[in-house]
Amino acid sequence: MLRNISTVFITIILLLITGCSSLIPVPQVELVSEKEAQQAWKRVLKIYVDAEGRVNFRSLGKKLNDLNRFLKFVSETDRSNFKNNSDKLAFLLNAYNALSMSLVITKDYPADIDSFLKRAKFFAFTKMKIMQEEMSLYALENDIIRKEGDPRVHVALNCMSVGCPRLPREPFMGNTLNSQLEREAKLFFNEERNVKIVPQEKTVYLSQILDFFTDDFLAKKPTLIEYVNQYSQKKIPLDYKVKFTPYNWTVNYSDPNYLGK
Repeated sequence: MLRNISTVFITIILLLITGCSSLIPVPQVELVSEKEAQQAWKRVLKIYVDAEGRVNFRSLGKKLNDLNRFLKFVSETDRSNFKNNSDKLAFLLNAYNALSMSLVITKDYPADIDSFLKRAKFFAFTKMKIMQEEMSLYALENDIIRKEGDPRVHVALNCMSVGCPRLPREPFMGNTLNSQLEREAKLFFNEERNVKIVPQEKTVYLSQILDFFTDDFLAKKPTLIEYVNQYSQKKIPLDYKVKFTPYNWTVNYSDPNYLGK
C-alpha cells in the first residue's frame, strides 16, 4: 500500500538514518504440526474476532499462546512443501493476517497508522521471519502474494485497519479457498462503504483498495466497474465515473472506545 516511489525512497533514507528498521523475534514456543498450527489460528479468529471483523487486541495481547504457535509455524514453513497453489495461497493469506494482528500488539496498540511514516514502519521497515526468511508485510504482499495472480486476495488480506476488508472468523483453507474468496468478494463489493453508487452524479465511489491495486483488477476485466459488477448485486452502469473513498487507517479495535493503550 506504499505507492509513490520517490516518497518511498526518501522515507527509506530517513528510516536508515534514524535506525527505525527492526526485526520482530520469532515467538519462543514449541514448533507444532501444521494441523495444530491451523487449529491454533482458528481459535484466535473464533475467540478474538467479532462478527464485524473487529479484533479484541487487548484481550488477545494477554493470551498470545495460540497466535504465537501459528506464527512459529509460519516462521519455519518451507515454501517448497505446499501440495498445490491453493494450499500455498491459503497459507499466505492466513500468515499475512496473523502477522498484521501480531504487529498491532508488538507496536504497543497504536490508534491508527494514518501517516506515511507510520505505514512505512508498519508495512516495510518491520521485518519478521516468514517461511525461513526475514521479510516485511510489504514484501510478503507484493513480492509473493500478488504474484499468485488472483486479485481476490485484496478482499482477503487484512492490515487490521477499519478500511480493510472484513476479517473472517475462520482460516482460509486450500480445499475451500475458491469458495471462500468468492464469498469474501461478494461481501466486500456489496458493502456500501466499499461500493457506493450515486446516480445523480453518475458516479460510483469505490474502496481505495481498487485504486492501490488497479492493475491487479484490470488483469481480469477491462474496467474496475466490470470487475465490481461480477459481485455487486446492484449493477453499476459502465459509463459512470469512478472515484475512490479515502482509506480509513484507524486500527480496527472491537471496542470503538479503545484506541491505544
